[in-house]
Amino acid sequence: MGYLLVRQRWLTKGGAIAMVIMATWIVFFINPMALILPLVFLVLGSLSSKLNKKVLFKSEKEGRTAKQVLANGLAAMIIAVPYFLTFEEQYLKIFTLVFATSLSDTLSSEIGRYFKGKTIDLRTLRLVSPGISGGISVLGTIAGLIGAFIATGIGFWLFGFSLISMMHITMLGFGGMLLDSFLGAFLQAKYMIHGMLLEEGRNDQLVYGYHWIDNSMVNFLSTSAILLTGLLVL
Repeated sequence: MGYLLVRQRWLTKGGAIAMVIMATWIVFFINPMALILPLVFLVLGSLSSKLNKKVLFKSEKEGRTAKQVLANGLAAMIIAVPYFLTFEEQYLKIFTLVFATSLSDTLSSEIGRYFKGKTIDLRTLRLVSPGISGGISVLGTIAGLIGAFIATGIGFWLFGFSLISMMHITMLGFGGMLLDSFLGAFLQAKYMIHGMLLEEGRNDQLVYGYHWIDNSMVNFLSTSAILLTGLLVL
């Protein structure tokens, strides 16, 4: 399976290895059925990215890297351990919440970028190119809410959450997407190259943000924050 994912350019070789490790971890600490959530995220995220033929980053040409896989899935791997030790439903809710956040963020970005609607930078409140981290659009925001609902619905089917819990997880996952956008706007490195605002460049081209904070780091920070939020409120 990993070979096919690499061949289809959904994952790099390193990304495929990271995915296999994550899948093995989830099977051991939760159960095989729990793999449906990360697989749905991978499929929908990869298919939605194919809508946009013009890549924003060099890494997009070859698929998700190990860094990108772990940025979205490491929090889920972490929360699988206390579930294995206690079998408490709260940890399954948080596991679902992590992927609700990741799928919400991915669909929001890719759908918003595809339809090229008016995109506002949360930091400057100015128009930016669709797909730039920290930018939000109406259609992208709606797609993010749908993504959170899809992931939560799968968790509801897999783990038997109550409808109230499903609503809470959906809204928290959507909130995680918004948090990701804020972090992308205020912390992620942005570079000015030939008059265009881009997310990859050299130190001397940096206009705001931190050079060491890229999109993967923002994803990791947002999923980590949503994990801690889930521990407090779910």
